[in-house]
Amino acid sequence: MADENSDAYLRRELDGLLRYLNKVRDEIAAIKKPADETHNFQKMGDQLDAIVKATEEATNTIMEAVEKNDAIVQEIRNKIDDPDVIAKLDEIGLTQITTLCVV
Repeated sequence: MADENSDAYLRRELDGLLRYLNKVRDEIAAIKKPADETHNFQKMGDQLDAIVKATEEATNTIMEAVEKNDAIVQEIRNKIDDPDVIAKLDEIGLTQITTLCVV
């Protein structure tokens, strides 16, 4: 009976050791080869460049629209004498949009 307990204990220990070695092996493999095989810095750099370009194009489109709207607002402003309407036109805030796009 003592031998049976010793055998069971030894099996548990060997089983635990085997699990530990498998875990270590998996961790070493993960260091050599990341789990995400698409982890490619060049590809990420290309994606970032595309995002920057798209953002730049969007900013330019916004700036063109703001400049056009500002010209229209100035044209309307020059044609009216009502101070309340002029004050409302001044509140439109096109300059603020332009400033935000440039930053």
